[in-house]
Amino acid sequence: MKVCLYYKPITKPWGGSNSFILSLKNYFIKQGVELTHDINGDYDILFLNSAYKAPGKFINYKEIIRVKERGYSSFFRQLLAKKKNRSVKILYRLDGLRRIYASMDSKMDRIQLNCVGFADQLVFQSDFALEMFRECGYKGNNFSIVYNGVNQDIFNMIDRVYWDNKRVLKIIACSWSSNPAKGHKIVAELSGCEGVEVSFIGAWAQGISSGNVRLLGGLSQNAIAEEFRKHHVFVFPSLNEACSNTLLEALSAGLPVLYLDSGSNEEIAGNYGVKLRNSDLAKSLDEIKSGYFSLMDNIKRDINKFSIGSAGRQYLEICKSM
Repeated sequence: MKVCLYYKPITKPWGGSNSFILSLKNYFIKQGVELTHDINGDYDILFLNSAYKAPGKFINYKEIIRVKERGYSSFFRQLLAKKKNRSVKILYRLDGLRRIYASMDSKMDRIQLNCVGFADQLVFQSDFALEMFRECGYKGNNFSIVYNGVNQDIFNMIDRVYWDNKRVLKIIACSWSSNPAKGHKIVAELSGCEGVEVSFIGAWAQGISSGNVRLLGGLSQNAIAEEFRKHHVFVFPSLNEACSNTLLEALSAGLPVLYLDSGSNEEIAGNYGVKLRNSDLAKSLDEIKSGYFSLMDNIKRDINKFSIGSAGRQYLEICKSM
């Protein structure tokens, strides 16, 4: 089986979608799947990701239409192949819609909603993500739901530090977006509670005070994983997430989660964390402290669910069925 991965991931941090595709690419290679990035090359399945063909570069919508209609985006390459037409199967992994999770209209949404109709098989990252597209008119049944997975060679519990019910509770948050919908204000408010130390990786929102938060800036994946293992709890106050890779990375590193009950957050982390009570953060802290050890047991029991191996196997089965 040969797959054209239309999206070209990069190795430096660039959001959850890029991290996931990079991990999936490496998994496919290990499983013997032949990959190409040449949309006019020889392959069985065209794999589209979100609205992008690389970080910051949008899908060429007309190019996808030509591939769907003729099997090639280039007339010249079609002539070289000496084929009139060929049939290409299209697998499309969809992200969330910004009109829902960021309250804004965007080219990303328009591309995804337009390309949905050309795909033979869709993959939504969560039940919540599916419902986003249902609300925007998708009525098909040609879909699977596959949660994201992370590279557990990097994000794991090896040599992690566990809370001992005595020390200060070390909490960490992470977001590559400075959009206030990621919950920076809640992270800052949490840093003012007694008995905690709060750190933050990524881009802090302009105009929002960071309070007592220790700002770590942008870090590599390996450095992020190391910071996760030094902390006891992950806080995830983000709105309307389709399926956060960062959340799965934290779980894979063994961090119980304080999460905002929004989007897919409870769908992903409900068995491994405690809901944030905006009006009473101290109560949320008490709840996660009292449930810390049982939540850790749940994470250890289900650790493989967060892996790229679990997600990759499901994507491989979808490709084989196509």
